[in-house]
Amino acid sequence: MSQSRTIISKLVLPPDTNHMQTIFGGKVLAYIDEIAAITAMKHSNKAAAVTASIDSVDFLSSAKVGDVLELEAVVSSTGRTSMEVFVSVHS
Repeated sequence: MSQSRTIISKLVLPPDTNHMQTIFGGKVLAYIDEIAAITAMKHSNKAAAVTASIDSVDFLSSAKVGDVLELEAVVSSTGRTSMEVFVSVHS
């Protein structure tokens, strides 16, 4: 499963932030959904993946304009027609 491991870096820019200059949570969720899809497509070797659910998301701190987010995703388990992808985000 390590072949499907994916790492992406994203720069936090002013349009990504709220009035307190911290990144919108929805923007982070979009990044998480994107990297999870890429990881699932790499693992399945198919150009299609759909997010069925997200178990939980815990925002432990905020990222500010100029910070770099590093997202890492890996397939943690698979079924016959589904898979689970673990994503971590660090600033």
